[in-house]
Amino acid sequence: MKKLTTILIVLLVASQGFANVTSLVGDKDGFGLSGAPSVITTGTWSDYGGTIPGDNRDVGDPDFTDIWEFIQTPDGPLASPIVYTHTYSLLQPAVSAVLTINEAGMSDDRGPWDIAFNGITIGQIGIFSPDDWQTIKLLSYDVPVYLLTGSDTVTLTYLDTVTGIEAFAINFSELTVSVIPAPGAILLGSIGVSLVGWLRRRRTL
Repeated sequence: MKKLTTILIVLLVASQGFANVTSLVGDKDGFGLSGAPSVITTGTWSDYGGTIPGDNRDVGDPDFTDIWEFIQTPDGPLASPIVYTHTYSLLQPAVSAVLTINEAGMSDDRGPWDIAFNGITIGQIGIFSPDDWQTIKLLSYDVPVYLLTGSDTVTLTYLDTVTGIEAFAINFSELTVSVIPAPGAILLGSIGVSLVGWLRRRRTL
């Protein structure tokens, strides 16, 4: 049976490939920094003209994106934990999923931050050197497909007990789910039925 499953998957990928379903929280606008690339992967917040504190949010931006401040700022929108939801339609079987976060200042010498997906920890935003306190990074984490629901809660929790020091910004969070396309699913079923029948006939010979 395992051999049959492997054959089906190989044939499916060769003939159809996978399609992606994506869900974006926030927007890819370079943290709202003027003249910055939409997705920043190198440099620091200040390199792109960002001020500390700085609020670059547009109308409709989630409260926790495109703003740099300390999480302990009185009445500020940044506070741990940060909780948000990725919503999408999952009509076909999922084969893999990746959560991508574009952030600045979370991956520094403070922290770490715990990343939970529907209540299950899938990774951490780790501790880097003090020189990284403004560094912008694009971080990706594998998500087990059994956790996917189509309405998934992501929780970012700051684990350092020292107060008054953590400042950061988030550009966006994106969930990318690879699924078997509908034509591929039909093809998979047809091939499966044919191969099962062929194997049964072979065993009776």
